[in-house]
Amino acid sequence: MKPLQNRIDFCVIISVDGANPNGDPLVPGYPRILYDGHGEISDVCIKRKIRNRLQDMGEEIFVQQDDRIDDGYRSLKARAMGFNEFKDEYSKKNSDPKFLTHGLPDDAFCRDKVPMTKEEVREAAICKMHLTPDAVVYDIGSGTGSIAVEMARLSDNLTVYAIERKQEAVALIEKNCTKYGLANVKVICGEAPGALTGLPVPTHAFIGGSNGSLKEILTDLYRKNPRMRVVVTAITLETVGAVSSILNEFPVEQEEIIQMSASRAKKAGRYHLMQAENPVFILSFYFAGGTES
Repeated sequence: MKPLQNRIDFCVIISVDGANPNGDPLVPGYPRILYDGHGEISDVCIKRKIRNRLQDMGEEIFVQQDDRIDDGYRSLKARAMGFNEFKDEYSKKNSDPKFLTHGLPDDAFCRDKVPMTKEEVREAAICKMHLTPDAVVYDIGSGTGSIAVEMARLSDNLTVYAIERKQEAVALIEKNCTKYGLANVKVICGEAPGALTGLPVPTHAFIGGSNGSLKEILTDLYRKNPRMRVVVTAITLETVGAVSSILNEFPVEQEEIIQMSASRAKKAGRYHLMQAENPVFILSFYFAGGTES
């Protein structure tokens, strides 16, 4: 049989009695009627019937009806990513470029309504972490996971435990980690210090939120590793005062407190006006205790 070389229009006439050929013949309904009173089967209906017939014969179908899904995928993207050839090609075209430094913009993260450490503060805080290639880091009060993601991208041998108590924020952390293909971020849903139980001994910790349990968190961190590096961010003077007071109860060294205030240009007509962000305090130190027995 030779393939068709030219376009050919086909017209098929059938007779139907007591049914709707344009939909499900077994379900009562109004058939599609032309202006001359004759019924019509639309091209969409014909394509659907052919598709469903092929699916019944065991063929793989990309666009499936919700009530006929046979592969478990609930979206076209998920189904496409299930094909290895497409997935590999997609990964090549959408691969995340590795920069020599951290510094992702705020809009690079899935955020929703969850608070997030702003870009400039995020980068300064990570610098103060003094990370090593094989560090074990606790990101306590992880929020959207922006700090965890930026740290994890620095080294594949670095492991970050993102601890967050809010379920909606945990979902965002997982989403951001998936976006950047990070397998070295472990998301922990729970509230510190209780959620730290059973985790590997940390070498570093970033505390972006403590929910009023800062002293208990620092006590647990000191018990785990009395020589670790800790960075804490704060917005209010009261929090800075509370941290300073708490630190008097621990042996610390290389203690440092800085205040960051960044402004961003916002366009107003032909002009650009500077709009200030809230100032943030960054406290950093090493515990200076003895070696753990």
